[in-house]
This record gives sequence, C-alpha cells and structure tokens, in this order.
Amino acid sequence: MNPFIRNQVLLGNQFIKIQRGSVAIIGLGGVGSHAAMALSRMGLGRLILMDPDTIKTSNFNRHAQGFTRHLGKNKAEAIKEEILSFRSMDILTIARGYDSCEEDALFSEDFDLLIDCIDVMTYKLRLLEACQKRKIPFISSLGTGNRLKPTELEITTLYKSEGCPMARVLRKEARKREMEDFPVVLSREKAKNLVLEEKDGSRHLPASSYFTPAAAGQLLAYWAIERLLEKDY
Repeated sequence: MNPFIRNQVLLGNQFIKIQRGSVAIIGLGGVGSHAAMALSRMGLGRLILMDPDTIKTSNFNRHAQGFTRHLGKNKAEAIKEEILSFRSMDILTIARGYDSCEEDALFSEDFDLLIDCIDVMTYKLRLLEACQKRKIPFISSLGTGNRLKPTELEITTLYKSEGCPMARVLRKEARKREMEDFPVVLSREKAKNLVLEEKDGSRHLPASSYFTPAAAGQLLAYWAIERLLEKDY
C-alpha cells in the first residue's frame, strides 16, 4: 500500500510537487532531525543532510534519531537510517560541518530550499550569506535551548523578530553585511539561564526539553512544504 495515500488525499494533485522537491538541512540535532523526519513522512523526494557530529546519550532527550542503536554514529547517517526503515528515499549525507571548505560541496548539489539548523553563529552567517548570494530560498532556526513551551514558537522574519537573544546577535551581524530580511523560526519564551558542563569541561551546553526543538523542526518542515507547493514545475 502507498504509505503516502493520506497525504495525497489531503493535497490532491499538488502532492506531486512534494514528491519532486529537494531540501537541504544543515544541522541534524534536536531541531534539524525532526524537520528531516517530518519532510520524509510528507513524501518529499530528496533530502541532503549535513552534520559533522555523532550521537551521544545526552542527545536522547530531543533527537529524532536518539536511540542506543545509533550511539557513536554520525547524526546525518543515523537519521537517514531511521527514514529508510519505513520508506525508500533519495538521501545524500555529508558527515562534515559547514564551513568555507564545504561550501562548494554543498552548493554543487541541486536542491529547492535550505533549512539552517546550525548552532555556531560564524558558520550560520556564512551559510545564509551564501544562500542569498545564490538566491536559494531558506529558513533559519534560532534558539530553542533552555526553553520548555512549544506554544511560544513562531515563524517570522529576522528583522521583525523580538525577544530572542540569538536573533538579536544574528540581526546585528546580518545588518552589518547588508543582508536582506529572511524567514526564521524562534521562541518568544524567555530562556532560562541554565547550562550543562560536559565531563571534560570543554563546553557548556544549554538545558533542553523534547517539546521545543521537536516543534521547531515541525514548523521548519511546514514552511518548506508550503514553499514547494507554491512552485511551478
């Protein structure tokens, strides 16, 4: 039986646009992994997944691929395995982080839209600038750590955003670079000032819940589906 029959009934002839669509997701953590899962279950044709990190037990509380069977695996590879367990799909994984060295590798691929789920501001800005230069539609995920309420998430644009510390930094840097406004997903909830120190003391990580990252991933995926449905093939 066609696993997407209910999607087809809902969307009618428009469903073929999703089947033909291709989306790149950069960062397959708590947010990006749920965006990937949602798009795959909507019947998307192709995914390009980029992430250099591996699955750890501290990821289990919020990652869509957070299972013991994936411990130590690359995050992009792990979510690919999860998706291929219930459907066939064209999925390219790049087990490296986005930086200037990987820019050509990413943009040599053909995709309709990009979802940014990068945590590091330097690389986030570099990626978004590259998308604008190439006129590739994209949406960026902002801070979801130290928050509990998925009801406080919204899709807005960077220059209209309020209340998110990560958005404030990104806004300042984007204006310096004279970037055009672009869509973002962010939380209006005030972040709690909580951190988790790794055992070796190398990093201080934000506290997190399942709700906010997962819901943010769903919103990002919804935005991507809406854009694909607007396309003329």
